[in-house]
Amino acid sequence: MANRELELWAQWCACMALQDLLGRLPMAAEAYALQSVCRIETLYGLGWKSPPHARDMVGSNNMGANQCREHWKQYSHVYGPGKMPDLSNIQTPSARPGCCALVVDSSPSAQGPSWYSGPYKINPDPIAAFKAVANIMIKMGAIEIARITCAVEPVSRALYRGGYYQGRHHNDPEANIQDHAAALGAAVRAIALALVESPGLGGDPREMPPARPWSGYPPVLPSDEAAQCRMGSMLIEEAHRTAVEERNRYVSEM
Repeated sequence: MANRELELWAQWCACMALQDLLGRLPMAAEAYALQSVCRIETLYGLGWKSPPHARDMVGSNNMGANQCREHWKQYSHVYGPGKMPDLSNIQTPSARPGCCALVVDSSPSAQGPSWYSGPYKINPDPIAAFKAVANIMIKMGAIEIARITCAVEPVSRALYRGGYYQGRHHNDPEANIQDHAAALGAAVRAIALALVESPGLGGDPREMPPARPWSGYPPVLPSDEAAQCRMGSMLIEEAHRTAVEERNRYVSEM
């Protein structure tokens, strides 16, 4: 039940974020695109690893692994290929809503993962976090592409072209796009099954469910926004252990 309620909560957040930004009710394909990106990036904020990988990011309301551009130049550092750096003595901006916290990540290189650290955004609430991801996806054309095509691969291609992700393959954009599309398709399928909807996948597991207008609040969730935020917090706490395990399995398979 927790997984279904967590996906319903995430879909509600995605739809509220898109409705505010688009000025209309989002289509299902648009909502699935946003929710799926947030799922594979951070598992709705549950996938942040403990220190030193992502110090202070647990509970950060950062759904899309979004960097803090305001402080990036001041606090980011490139370490290069090799072992993951020890960040225990590095000073970062204080972890508070609207600011950022230190994350270590890697990008592909000919010598293997090239490590860097930098500040990632901390958002005041989950809907603000979904809006931050949605804003990026809208600017990159990914939301419009999801609405038009109802397919995952064009969304992954738009996000790669826009620089949203890099992947693990050095100098192989197509392999990185296909990896991302496969992960995004698996997320769409998992969300659809958790919500007990017909996945609408046809013969291709990377197709999105057919576009349809969002019909309103999920019936199992309270209609009051504040109550939904409280419920979401409780669900996240309840699902944290299993969700982190799922995210770690995904990372190990990439």
